Amino acid sequence: VPESSKCAIEDELDIIIRNVKHSDKIIIAFPAYIFSAPGPVKNIMDRLLSVTSDYPDWPHPYPDCVVVNPYGMAEWEGMIKESGIAFANKLHLNVLAVQPILATLPADSVRGDNLDVLHKLASLLEKGKKNPDRSSEFLECPCCTSTAIKINPDGTVKCAVCGATGTLKRGGKGYEIVQNETDNAGYFTERALANHTNYLTDKKRLFMNTKDIIKEIQQKYAEPDYWFKESPDEEK
Repeated sequence: VPESSKCAIEDELDIIIRNVKHSDKIIIAFPAYIFSAPGPVKNIMDRLLSVTSDYPDWPHPYPDCVVVNPYGMAEWEGMIKESGIAFANKLHLNVLAVQPILATLPADSVRGDNLDVLHKLASLLEKGKKNPDRSSEFLECPCCTSTAIKINPDGTVKCAVCGATGTLKRGGKGYEIVQNETDNAGYFTERALANHTNYLTDKKRLFMNTKDIIKEIQQKYAEPDYWFKESPDEEK
């Protein structure tokens, strides 16, 4: 990478990116902290914004990946699955399965039913096949398997994670989501990444052209006295 093209932030993101690009199979595992990804994972995810436009340089096909997310208390998994989906896709990986598991203690991840789950994930990763078991007790996005689904009054739906759209329909086993045939699966497609890059580039250009105006606006709110004013009683 030319020195002039390197990110100004000095951290180990380039090491992560280099290892991902040179891998055939990847396992991502991180626990749920207060219903979502822990801080270090979120920091990496935020930093991945800087490589959004680099998808043409990534190996094609994208490396296969499975994601495992332990959480500590039944029914308290929160949005950990959605965090795993977003994290893996921002790394431009071919996500075969994302599996939250109830594992309060570290060793619980490799005990009982959890060990069987890990064996199944390893088999999917070895074969390079997506998880055929879509028997979740919740409605899932037919594209990324997220359960964070926005349901509109007219029965149309949109995935809050990948942006895929569809229709809620009643089938033989209850309701199901039928993805729109014209849907391009939203935010993780190369087309969406290109649009996102162009959007950010335009916003950066706008900021550079108006930064003096923005600074003037910000200055108005910079002094604590703007926010904290003495009450009439205190003034007396």
